[in-house]
Amino acid sequence: MEQPVWSADVVIEKLDGEKSKLDETTKNCVHEIVRPASWEVKVVGEYEPARKFAYPLDPFQKTAIDCIEMNESVLVAAHTSAGKTTVAEYAIALALKNKSRVIYTAPIKALSNQKFRDLQEQFQDVGLMTGDVTLNPNASVIIMTTEILRSILYRGSELVREVKWVIFDEIHYMRDRDRGVIWEETIVLLPDSVRQVFLSATVPNTLEFAEWICRTKHQPCHVVSTSFRPTPLQHYLFPAGGEGLSLVMNEHRQYQEDNYRHVLQQLSNDRGASSSRNKKRRVGGDDLERILLMCNEKNFTPVIVFAFSKKEVEENASVISSLDLTTEQEKRDIQKIYDSAVSTLSEQDRDLPQVTGILPHLLKGIGIHHGGLLPMVKEVIEILFQELLIKVLFSTETFSMGINMPARTVVFTGLHKFDGQEKRMISPGEYIQMSGRAGRRGIDTKGYSIVIVQSLPGGADQGTASGGSDELRQLFTGEAFRLDSNFYMKYNTILNLFRVEGASPEYMIKRSFLQFQTKRNTITLEEDLRKMQNELDENSIDALMHRLYHYLGKSVALLDTASLDTASLDTASLEVCRRPIPDLSTAEFASLLKCSCADSSAWRQLLPEKLREEDDDTVECAVVDYTDYCNAWRKHRLGIAAAMHASSTTVLQFLTRGRVVRIVERHATDARLDRQWGYGAVVNITTKRVPHSREPELFLDVVLRVADSATRGSVITLSQMQPHPAGNVERVILYGAPNPIDKTNPHFETFRVPLKAVADITKLRLKLDESSEKQSEEFRLRVGMKLLGLLCRQPVIDCLHPVDEMGLAVSDTLAAAVKEMGECEKQLRHASFYGWRWTETIVSAYHSRIDVANRINSIQSQLQAAQHPRNTVQLKAMTEVLRRLDYIDKDDVITYKGRACCDLSAVDTLIMGELLFNFKDMVGLSSDYLCAMMSCLVHEEPVKTVTHLDDPKLQTVYDEVLATARKIAETSVKCGIDIDPLAYVQKFTPALMVPARDWVRNRPFGEIMREHPDLYEGSVVRSFRRLEEALRECAACAHAMGSETLEELFLVAIKNHRKGIVFQASLYL
Repeated sequence: MEQPVWSADVVIEKLDGEKSKLDETTKNCVHEIVRPASWEVKVVGEYEPARKFAYPLDPFQKTAIDCIEMNESVLVAAHTSAGKTTVAEYAIALALKNKSRVIYTAPIKALSNQKFRDLQEQFQDVGLMTGDVTLNPNASVIIMTTEILRSILYRGSELVREVKWVIFDEIHYMRDRDRGVIWEETIVLLPDSVRQVFLSATVPNTLEFAEWICRTKHQPCHVVSTSFRPTPLQHYLFPAGGEGLSLVMNEHRQYQEDNYRHVLQQLSNDRGASSSRNKKRRVGGDDLERILLMCNEKNFTPVIVFAFSKKEVEENASVISSLDLTTEQEKRDIQKIYDSAVSTLSEQDRDLPQVTGILPHLLKGIGIHHGGLLPMVKEVIEILFQELLIKVLFSTETFSMGINMPARTVVFTGLHKFDGQEKRMISPGEYIQMSGRAGRRGIDTKGYSIVIVQSLPGGADQGTASGGSDELRQLFTGEAFRLDSNFYMKYNTILNLFRVEGASPEYMIKRSFLQFQTKRNTITLEEDLRKMQNELDENSIDALMHRLYHYLGKSVALLDTASLDTASLDTASLEVCRRPIPDLSTAEFASLLKCSCADSSAWRQLLPEKLREEDDDTVECAVVDYTDYCNAWRKHRLGIAAAMHASSTTVLQFLTRGRVVRIVERHATDARLDRQWGYGAVVNITTKRVPHSREPELFLDVVLRVADSATRGSVITLSQMQPHPAGNVERVILYGAPNPIDKTNPHFETFRVPLKAVADITKLRLKLDESSEKQSEEFRLRVGMKLLGLLCRQPVIDCLHPVDEMGLAVSDTLAAAVKEMGECEKQLRHASFYGWRWTETIVSAYHSRIDVANRINSIQSQLQAAQHPRNTVQLKAMTEVLRRLDYIDKDDVITYKGRACCDLSAVDTLIMGELLFNFKDMVGLSSDYLCAMMSCLVHEEPVKTVTHLDDPKLQTVYDEVLATARKIAETSVKCGIDIDPLAYVQKFTPALMVPARDWVRNRPFGEIMREHPDLYEGSVVRSFRRLEEALRECAACAHAMGSETLEELFLVAIKNHRKGIVFQASLYL
C-alpha cells in the first residue's frame, strides 16, 4: 500500500479481505493494521475464549476478537445492527478474566443508561457515571459519558491506572461540530498502555483514523470492517399523491434507473395539477396514512417515521391519530407498562399534559420521540417500542444516533433540515445513518426505507442542468460520512493543560486528529500544486497551438499515405481529420510541416490572418478580450432572462401555441456547463399557483430535438434525455461557428419545462394544426420538421425585445443588460477570432487556464493556512485573554484563580469564573435567584419570544450576567479573538430565569410549564439537569477558592433544585 512520504515510521498492511468484492448481502471482512515500523505483526494462536456466545460469530466479529486477544487496539466499522456490540462485550469479558478494569464510553446519557442495564444483566459488576447519576463507581466495568472520562483524565484519578481497556461506542460522534473535541482530548490524554476498542458506523477513512491512533498512542491499531448488512435493505421513493412505491435501490445497492425516472415523471406531471390537489398534497397526510396502513397490513412494522423538527414530528402523529394499530391484548400490555412507569411519579406530576396526553397515542400503537419530551416519557416509548407494542414511531433524527432500537421500516416525510446555519437537503451520510435503522437482525428478512418526495428537490424543477434529480440520486448512492476532526481549543481545556504536569495546550494541538489530518492533507496539496502548475503551462495559448499543429501534422501525414490507419490516431487527431483545414490547403500545410523543425513558429500560420505576425502577448490578449466578451454576453443574457422570468404574467401573452423559444437547462454554478437544447415550439402552457406569490408558476410543453430515438410517448422532463448537439445555438452567436443544423436522423420529444429554462422568446411563431394527438410521434415530427426547415436557412432567430416588444417594466438593470449585450455581440463579430475554426477550443482552453489558476491560488492559500494552523493562532489570542483576566500570569503559569476554575466545563468557563470571583453580591443571593442566574448559562435552544423580567431582582442579576459577558467579549476582541460581541452576549438568554426561580420555590412543574407554553418540557428538564452539574462544579470551584460561604451557597442551591420529575430516576436503572 502506497504511503505518504512522511509515514516511513509507520506501516499499513492489509491482512485479509478485498474491499472491491464487498457487498451488503454476503458476510465479509477486511482486516488491516497500522503499526509502528518496529512493531512485529502478531499471529494469534489457539486460546480459551474469555466469553462464549450463543450464536455463531460473523467473520468480522471473530477477526476483531482475535485482535483483542492479541492485546491490541481495534477499530470496528460496520452497519447498524451488524453486531459490533459483540466485540465490546468480549473486550469486557477479557478484562474481567485478567482482573483488570474496563471503561465503556457512550456519546449520550440515554445510551449510557441503556448500556448499563444491558451490561449489568451480563456482567453484574457494572457501574455508571453520567454526571446525573453515579452508581457503583468502584465496579470493574464502568459505563460513562465521554465528558466524564475526560474530567477523570484531567484530574489524574486512580481509576485510570487500573484500566486496561477503554471502549468508545459510536466513535463517529467525533465529527460532531460541538462535542467531537471531547473524544479527541480523551484519546490524546489516555495513557499509551491502555488499549482501545472503537465501534463505528461505516466510514470511508478508517485507515486514516487508525494511523492517527498508531502515531498518537505509539501502538498498533487494527481496522476490521464489513459492508455486510445482516438484514438486507431496500430503498423506495413515494411521489406525493403518486401511484405507489418505486424501488430505487435494491439490497445489492444496485440503482434502479428506470424506476427512478418513473418517479421523476410522476413529479413532473404533477407540476400542472390543480391548486386544490396541490394544497392537499402539501399536507401529505393522506400519503403518510396510505404508507403506514400498507406497512401495517403487510406486517412491515414497527415503522420509524423521521422528520426534522419537533413540531413536524407532532403534526405527523396527529395526522394519523385516527388509526388504531393494536389488539386488545396489546392495549392491556401498553397500559400496564405505562401505569408502572407513571407510578414512580408524584401525584401532581402524573397529571402533566405530556404524561397524560401521550397515552391515547400509545394505546393505538403510535409513539413520539424527540428532545422536547420528558425523559420518563421517552423511556416509556422506547421500552414499548422494544416490546413491539409501538407500531409507528414518529421521531427526529436523534433517534438514529446511538440508541439501539431498529425497526423493520423507516419512512422519511421530507429530505430538508435546518442544521443551525441553513436549511439544506440531508447528506448521504445522514441518510445512511437514519435508513440504517431499518431491518432487525434475526427477525426481518428485509428492511425497507421509504422516502416521500413532495417535489423535485434543489434545482430540478427550476430548469437547471445540475438540479435536484442528481441530488436525489446522490442521496441513495453517495458515500457515508468521513470521520473528520472538528477540534478546537476551549478555555477549560487550556486551563487544565496548564495545570497538568508536563502538558501544554500546544501538546494537545500537536497530537489532535485535526493536526494529523492537516499534515496529511498538506502532502496531498503539495502534489496537487505541482500537477496544477504543469497543467497551467500546458494550457497556455502557445502550448495549445503547438498541440493543435502537432495533431494537424499527424492528420495530414496520415492522409497523404496510401491507407489511413485510424487505429493509430488519438481522438483529437481523428476529430481534426474530419474537418477541413482553414486558410491552408493540404499541400500548403504539408509544406509547413517540412520546415517546422527549423521554424518553431510555423504553427502561427494556423492563427487568424490578422494575428499571424503578432507576438505571443498580443495573441494572448486577443484571446482574453474575446473570452471576456463571451462571458459578459452570457451574464447580460441571464439578466434579461431573469427579468422575463420575474414577469410571468406579462410574458404569458407571448407564449402562445406555436411560439418558437430557445431552451437552456442552466447549470447551478457554471454557465459553460449549461445544457443547450436550442429552439423548440410551444404546444401547450400550464400554470400553477405559488403560495405567498402574486405570480403563478409557468410551465411550457415544448417540442425539442433530441440526440437519441428512444421515444417516450408522453411529456417528459429535460433531465430524462440528451439534447441534440445542433441545439447549441450559442456557438453560432459567440464564435461565428457554421450553421450546425442538419436534417439527418431527426428525433423529437415533448418536454415540460419551467419558464426559467426559457432563454429567448423569438419573433417566430409556427402555424400548428389542431391535432387531437398532440403527444403522438407523428405530431412531434411534423412540428419538429417545420422548425428544422427554417433553422437550416437561418440558425439564429431574432428575439422579441424585452421592453419595446414584450413590454417588460423598464429598469436601469434591464436597460443596461440589453445595451451591453448588443455591444458584446458587435465586438465579437469584429474580433479576429470570430468565425475561426478553433475559436471555441481556444476560449475553452483559456477558461481551463483560469480554473487551474484559481485552484492553484486556493491550494496556495490552504498551504499557507496549514503553516499557521487556526488553532495555534487562536491559542495565542486565547492565552492573552486568560492572561488579561488573571487566569495565568505573564509566564503562562496558572494562577490561583485559574486552578480554581479548571473544573468549570458544564457552562462557559470564563463567564462563570468571572461571576464567581467578581460578582460580590453573589454571596447574598438566595437559592432561587442563584439558580435563576445560572439558568442563563445553560439554556442553549433558540427562543422565539422575548422574555420580560417583571422581578427587579431577576433583572439585576441578569444585568450582571450581561455586563460580565460584555467584558469578556470586549477583552476577546482586543486580544484578536474572532468573535461577534453582540452574538456572544445574546446567547445568554433569560428564557429560563423565571422557571428556574419558581422551581426552587417549589412551584409544581406543570404550573411552570403552563405559564411558559413556548418551552418544551424535555428541554427544560435537560437544562435544569445541566444547571445542577454547573452548581456542583461551582461548589468545587468555591472550595478551591477557600470560600466556605460561597461553597455552602451552591450546596444549598443543589439541595433545593434537585428534586421531583426533573431528576426522576431513569427507568433503565
